[in-house]
Amino acid sequence: IIEKKYVAINITSDQLEMLSSLRGHIDIKNYHIELSNIINYIINDLNFDIVLIPHIYSDLEAISSLLKSLNDSIIRSHISVAPCIQGDNGANYLFSIYDKSEFVIGTRLHSNICSIALGKYTIGLIALDRLKYLYDFLNISDRAIILEGNFSVKVVEQIKNYKLNTKLNYDGLKSKTLKFYDDLFLKV
Repeated sequence: IIEKKYVAINITSDQLEMLSSLRGHIDIKNYHIELSNIINYIINDLNFDIVLIPHIYSDLEAISSLLKSLNDSIIRSHISVAPCIQGDNGANYLFSIYDKSEFVIGTRLHSNICSIALGKYTIGLIALDRLKYLYDFLNISDRAIILEGNFSVKVVEQIKNYKLNTKLNYDGLKSKTLKFYDDLFLKV
């Protein structure tokens, strides 16, 4: 049980190597520096802790690599790593972590879909095109941050929007999403 307010973050390593029409090659060292900047802002400026959430086993590699670039005292005092549990029970457990978070930052499509469906303010770290398409479809493109250059500046800007209580009408988005899938399944 996490007693302090926290932000849930899902990062990947496998998606960084996949092709994307939206971005070029991702420099891993810069990627870690930018993620560290985001984490330090959340901890130092917002006074929230961080819960890193793996969805698949390769996410544990991404988390381990990131932790190597962070200050040990920050890791010990402010960062938790959720277990990597597969199946329905694992999904339910991870979704409960997302649900109790202040907001979510995610790279995997499912971390974003689930968090948005839960009504959480969600910022997408765009490694693959499909995630950008989701944010465009939901008319929240400003929260889709492509992993290039100094992307932490854009993420912090979106976090500040969260602090200003810029909220979505999730009921409208939920209805729109359900209709989209209803129509899609009728075609099958």
